[in-house]
This record gives sequence, C-alpha cells and structure tokens, in this order.
Amino acid sequence: MVAIFYNAYFAGLNLFPPAAKTLAATAKAAADPELARWLMTWAPIGFVLQLLGGPERQIGILLATGLMISNPPAGIAVLVTVAARLALTKALGAERLRDVFYVGGAGAVGGSAIVSFIVYTLRAYLKI
Repeated sequence: MVAIFYNAYFAGLNLFPPAAKTLAATAKAAADPELARWLMTWAPIGFVLQLLGGPERQIGILLATGLMISNPPAGIAVLVTVAARLALTKALGAERLRDVFYVGGAGAVGGSAIVSFIVYTLRAYLKI
C-alpha cells in the first residue's frame, strides 16, 4: 500500500504527518537561533503542563497538538466536545458514559480516517 500511494500522497499533495513536520522544525532549530529560542521557550511550558496534569491526562501533548493544527474550527470542535462531555458526565455519571465515549470516539476516528482517505485519494488521482 505504501508503494502504491506514496507518490500521490507525499510527493503529489505534500501531505506529511504533523510529527514529521515537528521533527523537521526541531532539526532546523539547531541551526537557527531564533527557532531554538522558541523551542526553549515552549519546552518548559509543555513540561510543566504535563507534570501538573499527570501522564494519564496528556495535557502537554494536547497543548502541542493544538499549537500544530492551524484550523480554528478544529479547536472550536474540541471545546464543544469537552463542554458536552462535562455536561453529560455530570448529568448521567462517568461510569455510565465511559464505554459510550470510548466506542463513540473510536467510531469518529474511523469515520474521519475513511473520509480523509477517500478525499485525498480522489484529489491525488483526479487532480482536484
């Protein structure tokens, strides 16, 4: 599958995962003092958030993900989801909703992946 879709996705549409872009930016920071300064500014913030939230909450990782995604509607969707989760948990109880949230989240990720695959495959091969 990788051999079939690599050129269309990565070379054709320049679709690289955020982790690859982050690692590339970090490598460039070694040569650019300005980027190194920004890296050293944000690293302690992520460290403190992760330390305060604990490993089970992943708050530092969530902050980093939010900073890398330059799509305001995605941030709004996260805020709406968190608000809905808090309200439903308070109304119905955490134990009752845990499995529903896990299965619902997995379903949403799966559906999103299918849509993304179809859309980007059409763009790659139909030059949309």
